Amino acid sequence: MIELTNTVAQVIQPGQAVTFDRVLVHTGCGECRRTGMPFVKLRTRGTYEINFSGNISGAVAGTQVQLAIALGGVGLPETVMVYTPSVANSFGNVSTGTFVRECCEGCDQITVINTGTVAVTLSANMNLRIKRLS
Repeated sequence: MIELTNTVAQVIQPGQAVTFDRVLVHTGCGECRRTGMPFVKLRTRGTYEINFSGNISGAVAGTQVQLAIALGGVGLPETVMVYTPSVANSFGNVSTGTFVRECCEGCDQITVINTGTVAVTLSANMNLRIKRLS
């Protein structure tokens, strides 16, 4: 299991990935992460539970901002998180979770990406958890 966060707010441009600067918990060897990289590599074949939560906002009121969990660089549609701030730069909490089966090379990197068309502001202390189930 691995749990990651970032201690500072960040702006994620469309198509870009969230970065993490702190490992809160890391047990076992099913997942690995290299400092400075925006992804977690699934090292062991199996089924993984992935959860993300954080506070997001956008610079323009009434404009949707969105993030999603991505597998191999491709956003998973079932994980898209959408928030529409009623006031510019007001934050709202979003969260999502899914299960993935790692069974081949190329689909072994987990990221959280901006799948929208405008920049997303992500507050500090968001949370990404990845846990190998079997």
